[in-house]
Amino acid sequence: QWMPEDHPRVVTWAQFMDLRVGRRLLIANTHLPLGSDELRVRCANLIRERLNSIDLPMILTGDFNSSPGSAPYRVLTCRDQNDTDGDATFSDAWEVCTERAGSMATFHKFTGTPVRDDARIDWILVRNGVRVDRVETVEFAVGGRYPSDHFPVVANIVVECDEEGL
Repeated sequence: QWMPEDHPRVVTWAQFMDLRVGRRLLIANTHLPLGSDELRVRCANLIRERLNSIDLPMILTGDFNSSPGSAPYRVLTCRDQNDTDGDATFSDAWEVCTERAGSMATFHKFTGTPVRDDARIDWILVRNGVRVDRVETVEFAVGGRYPSDHFPVVANIVVECDEEGL
């Protein structure tokens, strides 16, 4: 029996600064729990609440153990009918990029074949002046062996600056 309290979850975040122009960027990463959507929604709400207090360009990545359209996804992307805080919306890099490559699905159980075609449970979310040019699901293997049971997702991202470079 899997119990959430046996597998505590964290969000790791760091703030970076481009020393040339003084532009700051926050990058956060998480791994939401297996189990119920209710538990993942509670986690997504906590992440959103904490990150909404930070007014910086932001990238949120992770294994969300949920597909786009799920309740946790709607919490983070403000796609919920009850949402009143749309200004804190994250955008899904896969949806807003100008170019995509690789499988949409990311979970493959070390086989290289996605469990389901819609199993895109690893996301890159962005907001506050972060532009996504390209997203790729990397289906790399060496001798038929994969480094993870998930395909990595990578993106070419640009942090847009205002007229003053900030």
